[in-house]
Amino acid sequence: MITKEYGMIGYGEECRVYDIGNGICYKYYDDGGIMDLVYKNAIRACNAGIGPAVYDRNDCGYETEIVDVLSDVFNCVECNGTNCKGVRDCCDTSGYDILIDIIEEIFDVCEIQADLHNKNIGIKDGKYIMIDFGNYSGLNSYE
Repeated sequence: MITKEYGMIGYGEECRVYDIGNGICYKYYDDGGIMDLVYKNAIRACNAGIGPAVYDRNDCGYETEIVDVLSDVFNCVECNGTNCKGVRDCCDTSGYDILIDIIEEIFDVCEIQADLHNKNIGIKDGKYIMIDFGNYSGLNSYE
């Protein structure tokens, strides 16, 4: 259960993410049906080596490993990230090319539904992984 002592470290259309300590976060969902789908995809990605570790779950969400996020380590060459909303909206188009390369690498291992943009690509043990397995993405299938 989430209490006030835990800080929200992220959010999206479908969930809010809370740091619960020891390198673990809790992803809270208002919609249990969406959470079931996301949780199944998170387990698949973890088992395929393209997602963070997944721990306990309940009716409202699940616990997962906290990893570095691509958007925290990527800075636009043109403006050092000051004018960009993310890799897809970057004034330096090489950011989009980087994102596509990462998506191709992930889908070489396991084609899976995910919300793929730079804020949802994690870095674990020097390898790119997915960290969001929801429905909100223009890039949730690879061609």
